[in-house]
Amino acid sequence: MQLHTRACLELDQVDAAVAVLDQIDSIGILGDIVAIARDDCLLRRGDIAAASRNPPLSRSDSTFHPFLDQRAWAVLEDARWQILADDPAMAGQFEIVWPDGTLENFAHETPESQLATADFSGLNLIVADLIIGPAGHVLRPHTYHTSAEYPWASDVVVAAQKRALRLRPRSTARSALPVLVLEGFEDLRWRNYYHWMIPILSRVALAQERGVLKDRYLVVPDGLSGWIKKTLSLIGLPPDRQIVVPLARSCTLTMQC
Repeated sequence: MQLHTRACLELDQVDAAVAVLDQIDSIGILGDIVAIARDDCLLRRGDIAAASRNPPLSRSDSTFHPFLDQRAWAVLEDARWQILADDPAMAGQFEIVWPDGTLENFAHETPESQLATADFSGLNLIVADLIIGPAGHVLRPHTYHTSAEYPWASDVVVAAQKRALRLRPRSTARSALPVLVLEGFEDLRWRNYYHWMIPILSRVALAQERGVLKDRYLVVPDGLSGWIKKTLSLIGLPPDRQIVVPLARSCTLTMQC
């Protein structure tokens, strides 16, 4: 039953999965296991009403949140974007030197991109990389910033599907300071030069150049490498201009952005 449900969800055949679960449910066996599988189906559908009414016992202390891409999230969270940069696609290449000294070139195209900011009061940030708007919707970052596995497994993410998540934050903190939170902060997941310099530091530097960080603090995850901290200082953001959020344990930070 679990394998059938998983296969149906991979194929986006939610109704087929639910039909089998209904049959098993009618027999009255495997109650919580069936409830978990049904909950995953409801999360895939994004069925807020049904999922809120019937969380499995093992997920009863969790909260349901729709999981949306940037455009849908912006509409429902009333994000009023201020455009900082609007760049076309750019062709280029990587040069990689392998351990044996071989040099190899790879064609690469940076997709067209837009850098924008929006002001919020009451934005929630969970373990440094899950953003929840004041209306309760979780932002799915652009795939340029994150991998297909997002959101990453943790003690916070109880269950995740394409259209919704169940979250179990352990503690809550509030920041009265105005801050800048980036959509997608995956450096600690990859720990390499490219993922820091191109998708992350370039955005921070432009925000600094355009005055966005003049009266704000940059939110960063705990555990950044020393050379990364140095680059932030070099663009004018020393440690006293940053707010460090713990990544290794469950917490929620509510802030003004």
